[in-house]
Amino acid sequence: MTYELKSKGVKCNAVSKRILIVEDEMIIAIGAMTDLEDEGYEVVLANDGRRGLEATMRQTFDLIITDYMMPRMNGLDMIDSLRRAGVLLPIVLATSISEAALPRLQRAGYDLYLPKPYRTRDICAAASRFSAGFIHSNVSRPLATKAGVFDYETC
Repeated sequence: MTYELKSKGVKCNAVSKRILIVEDEMIIAIGAMTDLEDEGYEVVLANDGRRGLEATMRQTFDLIITDYMMPRMNGLDMIDSLRRAGVLLPIVLATSISEAALPRLQRAGYDLYLPKPYRTRDICAAASRFSAGFIHSNVSRPLATKAGVFDYETC
């Protein structure tokens, strides 16, 4: 069974930022969606890389947060497809796989590595950091490689 849910009731008074969460574990996806909606973001969920790719081609997002290991298409393959298609929006890779264990050739495609399990403040800080009009560059490296690197006072 697959799912793609659109969030309801954004609380933010400013123009809402749209985030796509690509995650095959429903509990994690809904938890992250709830945390981000509480911060005023509009969230769309997709349950694997293929659906994430399709959603990105059909809709406009300000940020993608994706898992790595998923059925049908993993997160890094989705990121590679998006980058080859010219999509420059920021992408956060959230996974329990250490960054050192990820395929080396695919590391340049994402903008932030977020280790799982992450805390509410981690996911909200990542969303806040990228809501300021960040554009991906192939020469950029991930902004963080370990949990807790964010400066929460500025996010």
